[in-house]
Amino acid sequence: MKLKNIILLLIIVSNSTFAQKERYKKTEKNTLEGTKFGILDIKENKQVIPNIYSQIGDYTKGKFVAVLNNKAGLIDSLNTTIIPIQYTTISDFFDDRIFLTQNQKCAMANEKGTILTKFEFDEILGYEDGIVRMSKNNKIGYLDKSGKTIIQPKFDEAYDCAGNFILVYTSSWKSLGYQYVQKDYYGNVLDKGDIGMSGKLPIIFNKKGVIIYKGQFSEKIMGITPNKKLIVSDRYLKMGTRESKIIDSNGKIIHQFNGESSASIETEWIRISTNTGSGNKVGIVDFDGNIVLKPNFSEISNYRFNNGTLAKVKFPNGSFFFIDKQIKCVEFDGQKCPE
Repeated sequence: MKLKNIILLLIIVSNSTFAQKERYKKTEKNTLEGTKFGILDIKENKQVIPNIYSQIGDYTKGKFVAVLNNKAGLIDSLNTTIIPIQYTTISDFFDDRIFLTQNQKCAMANEKGTILTKFEFDEILGYEDGIVRMSKNNKIGYLDKSGKTIIQPKFDEAYDCAGNFILVYTSSWKSLGYQYVQKDYYGNVLDKGDIGMSGKLPIIFNKKGVIIYKGQFSEKIMGITPNKKLIVSDRYLKMGTRESKIIDSNGKIIHQFNGESSASIETEWIRISTNTGSGNKVGIVDFDGNIVLKPNFSEISNYRFNNGTLAKVKFPNGSFFFIDKQIKCVEFDGQKCPE
């Protein structure tokens, strides 16, 4: 690397958050009450936070989580109180939100210290893409970043938001078409009902709390693509066959594969596999939902050729070609691209 590039890199780093974190150093002082912690401003060589706290967290967004007398709060680099030191626990920042506990109930605050919700949640389970996953009365629900409840806590199984997807599962019942009647020795009816089986089905909400997709009995969401644009689901049908769907961020089914077929999310693409009686065939759907290779090939490898940059695609007759990570054919090792 040239000298001027090194200088430029140093300038960039010095202006970064990383450099701000490196500016402050935790200090210790042993007292009759135990070790107390404070903060030294290395740049100014000045003790900006005295050694009075039982513990101090890392510097984040200009602030520190501090503990005093078994209570937690938030202070800034001048020892100004942002959130009073009176809570049972306080989290470090999750992006731009912080979570507090008081009397075994949780609430959410913003980076300015404004508490946005009541202390009414049993637990904060996650915070992703601006959506909070929380529990209340042993059920899971969701808040937006302003603290508004967008999905009421009604679910036993639910997952963190990913892009525009909020995935939950709800219980379902499917009748098998049989009735039963239970009688006693004298012929009196003790019980009767329908014979069936219980299961679960997926429901996908968007970030506004609106249902955009409702699955079917025994359908399972197999995964979300890394760019958070697509979901792949799978459902077993009769005679061991399957139904795979690819669903976009609006809840629209953009591809569906029935029979002996499947779709699975891999590192760089979605692999689709079908069997129409002439053997298993595979193809590729990219993470934008485009079928870039129709399922006409006998095998598609992982990226293990040319130092991990190329994958091999085989025809049923044994011929093959290579594709790069943009799923474009590349001539390699004397092997040309097909027409």
